[in-house]
Amino acid sequence: MGTPAPESTPLEAKWRKFFYVSETTWIEDHKVNGKIIYPATRMAVMAIEGARQLATSNQAIKGYFLKDATFTHPISINPANKTEVQLCMRPLRNVLEKSAPWYEFRIYLGTGDQQRENCRGTICIQYENSFPNWNGAEKLDLEGAEHYWNLWSEAVKACSEHIPTDKMYQVFEDNGLIYGPSFQLLDNLAWDGKGDARGDIKVFQWNSEQSQNGRQDHIVHPATLDAAGQLAWVARTKGAREVIVNGAAITRVQSAWISSSSLAYPKTTTLKCCAQTRLKGLRGTETSLFMLDDDNEVRLWIKTLETTSVSGNKPSVTSQTEHRRLCYSIESKPDFQFFSKEKLMSYCRPQDSSAQEDPAAFYGDLEILLLYYVRTCLASLNGSEVQESSSRRASDT
Repeated sequence: MGTPAPESTPLEAKWRKFFYVSETTWIEDHKVNGKIIYPATRMAVMAIEGARQLATSNQAIKGYFLKDATFTHPISINPANKTEVQLCMRPLRNVLEKSAPWYEFRIYLGTGDQQRENCRGTICIQYENSFPNWNGAEKLDLEGAEHYWNLWSEAVKACSEHIPTDKMYQVFEDNGLIYGPSFQLLDNLAWDGKGDARGDIKVFQWNSEQSQNGRQDHIVHPATLDAAGQLAWVARTKGAREVIVNGAAITRVQSAWISSSSLAYPKTTTLKCCAQTRLKGLRGTETSLFMLDDDNEVRLWIKTLETTSVSGNKPSVTSQTEHRRLCYSIESKPDFQFFSKEKLMSYCRPQDSSAQEDPAAFYGDLEILLLYYVRTCLASLNGSEVQESSSRRASDT
């Protein structure tokens, strides 16, 4: 999360965070194409923690509603140097509605002229028993525990093909996504042979090796949240059978709800997760997912999490890769406007100029051609024209 910046004001709260890999070693367990990448889920968690600090202290928080979060630039971590990240949160006009204040958040890398925006979106603090200005679908998502339990029950029946966890993480690595122990949280994976997958997520547990600063209080750990996104790859790789791209990045979250409780250790150790994934264009996917706790209460849902493949350092290396065929067939024809007289004559000649032409066949074809033109000419004449022509010939004689 970081510490409040001195220039922070009520109209724009700011926090500054310095990352040292030596102090927070779990960051090293998230690599894309060999580079340590600050997870997009970590940026989302920063916004959630920032909203928690801005919340009214005497009101119980039910959850946080994230909307239109875009991740424009990944944050690459240099193990040898510190990485500075800034979070800015500005209240929107409806913040005066105390029951559910909204904030715009932005996350930057660096300072001054070297500053670059990496993420932006809006976040709402949902206090207990408050749903102001939320549409019916959003209210249903928050109130529909039974709805999500039914979806989970259907997924258990449909997703009958089990995927070994070690095989799945090997396919991740083949696709350029290298997850260390801190991010290998998926378990009991299964899919339906199409676009749905389910599995268990082992909630991230702090230990002395993962941070020199000890356990830090949090609503949800980035690794736990990242594991939910990993589940989409079960269907994307057809049950851990295919290598398709070299790396992928989260680029947008259309909407999401995150519970304020039961997403972190030690209160929770395992979560059930279900994901529905479909292709978007040539390089992307769209995924909707939800997570349930041991009491079958919904603790998180995401509607339309978008990912885009990124270029890698090596090509895909499996014979099972199926390249999408963009052209059904290709046909080429000459453009005679650009032909010279000589080239046109050459084009019209028979391909085998040395072949001896049969005179009988030539005159036979010529007779058929002449007969065709005579019939065409006669068909174009009407009776009056024929009679007039006959009268003229008679008068001439």
